[in-house]
Amino acid sequence: MDPEARRWRRTAVAIVLMTFVLVAGVSWGVLPAVVALALVVIALAFSAWVASPGHALPKLRAPRDMTTRFMEATAFFAATPSLKLAKGLNLSDLAFALVVAGLVLRRRRPRPTTPNITPFVVGALLLAAGGLFGTMFEPKVNPFPGLGGVYQGSAFGPIPIRYGDLFRFLIVTIGMLLAVRFWRPSVRDRWAVAAAFGAGALASVLYAISQGSQPGGRSLGLTTHPVFYGTISAVAVLVGIGLATSSTGRRRVYGIIVAGGCAYGVLGSGTRGAVLMVAAGVAFFLIAIKSARVFAAFVGVALAGLFVTVLLPGLFSGTETIVRLQGGGNAVISNQGRDLLREQTYALIRSNGLTGAGFRYLAPPHSFILGILVTAGILGLIGAIVIVAALALQFFSVQNRDPMAAAALAAVLGLFASSWVVNFGWDRWLWVLIAVFATVRIHGPPDDVAVHDEVHTHAAW
Repeated sequence: MDPEARRWRRTAVAIVLMTFVLVAGVSWGVLPAVVALALVVIALAFSAWVASPGHALPKLRAPRDMTTRFMEATAFFAATPSLKLAKGLNLSDLAFALVVAGLVLRRRRPRPTTPNITPFVVGALLLAAGGLFGTMFEPKVNPFPGLGGVYQGSAFGPIPIRYGDLFRFLIVTIGMLLAVRFWRPSVRDRWAVAAAFGAGALASVLYAISQGSQPGGRSLGLTTHPVFYGTISAVAVLVGIGLATSSTGRRRVYGIIVAGGCAYGVLGSGTRGAVLMVAAGVAFFLIAIKSARVFAAFVGVALAGLFVTVLLPGLFSGTETIVRLQGGGNAVISNQGRDLLREQTYALIRSNGLTGAGFRYLAPPHSFILGILVTAGILGLIGAIVIVAALALQFFSVQNRDPMAAAALAAVLGLFASSWVVNFGWDRWLWVLIAVFATVRIHGPPDDVAVHDEVHTHAAW
């Protein structure tokens, strides 16, 4: 192994150990002392490394695959948002910071075609501008009294509470887009990020299973709310399908396991809209892939599922999502709460629909479309339309030329197709997929990195 590669491998191990120390510090309530010690150790190690003969600071360069590993970690932890270093600081934030560091220190090598991030940056800027403008028109009284309180926002370092969420939004959206723009992933890199996202979602499902039934019957997994658990699981079903159809051998088996495991996560989440997301995403994927064999495989899976349901009627009917779809559990109470929130949202739109009311009001509406209007007004709605239009154009450009990208885009379009009944927000797990897969230039020159023999740019079925 190249000496420089060995040094970077040791650095990666040190980073993992540092992360463990930080998490342990949070868990044990001794974070300040542990952080101080960790920073001292890192500073000493880095100084010794830089001072070593023949490795002066100007020559320090990160190997290309190191940035890819950090982006994989970002995708994994984006699918498990409850894993935090501290309040407001997720493990995916740390991983993304390492992505940025890797880009700053990256080796200068020819890279694949530059991703096209322009329409998504424009849409995100319109959303941000609408949200910033909306903060000037925040209602003086709580527009959602039924919730007993509304999220008040949070500061971002020295940035005041009023604008903290705006900066978080910019980092999650435009920051991720710019990182991918300079990273320029190859087909293999994109597949690796999808595999990491699927692993994170599957880990969340396994954690939910290990925890058993939760109060209210709905599972959280490694997320902060059943809706996010169901939504991330729904997206991961399509990601798993993309992994399976774009590869062979053990990689295909892995994709099938991700899709099947996360489908169980959808059923355990109690998120009824997640079923619609999966159905819409699968429909989009079948439209794109144009493969009789893939279509036959989906029909076979559907018939097998129907056969198992008939033989073992209690296998799926007792899951929280099926129970709520049938009107059981707390579905009636939930519907009443949704109706009340929707009426209150309509009232807020009537007073602030043009201007918006700021990012702190994104969550209460149980509809992403209404949430955008409440948050960022007309500017935000236009920004969302620009993003969806860019996604649709990219989807029809990709189609069956890149099954993994087609599956990821189908998953995101499935989200937007169900956006009237579900509010999935703008978190990292959504934007890592948009940035990596929706910015591919299909008509550009081929990637400069050879594609792995088990990863294909056409349907492998």
